[in-house]
Amino acid sequence: MKNGIRGFTLLELMVVIAIVGILAMVAFSKYTGFKYRAARSEAFHNLDAIRMCEESYEAEHQRYVLCSWNPSGWTPDSLGTVAWDENSGFKSIGFEPRGKKKFKYAVDGYPVGTTTATWLGGNGDTSIADGEQGRSPISGKQDICIMAVGDVDGDGDYSKLYLTDEPPGEVKDANPGKY
Repeated sequence: MKNGIRGFTLLELMVVIAIVGILAMVAFSKYTGFKYRAARSEAFHNLDAIRMCEESYEAEHQRYVLCSWNPSGWTPDSLGTVAWDENSGFKSIGFEPRGKKKFKYAVDGYPVGTTTATWLGGNGDTSIADGEQGRSPISGKQDICIMAVGDVDGDGDYSKLYLTDEPPGEVKDANPGKY
């Protein structure tokens, strides 16, 4: 000891560095979770906007417009895309999102009176025809399911969200825990 000045020991420094490292690791994992949830908010917002456009269209024309996957031919990834098919069924209802999209969207029909919508599409499903009035075997009003597929964390496990025209109008997650 020189002139009564005492420093930190190597053990004390190692303990402090370990504590700071653990705190940084926890903060980073929380940050990425918040980032992924924020990216998924695009889909929640757009699903609700599509539902409102469909309801407005249905009030005027007494039918819903089914819309094929848009952007078409795009596999969702964490980077997103600016592509949007201008000549899709979405244009008929007045919906066009701006900027990069991390999700692709579709509107399909299901039989009237079905209490819960099942996941009607897949990642590559292109069987929904733009402007189609529905494939319901029951005559009368067609119910719709608005779907979004995305992969905001880039791990290949798709986030699949859907919303129906039935109350309470909550977005459901068909693949919980996946971003």
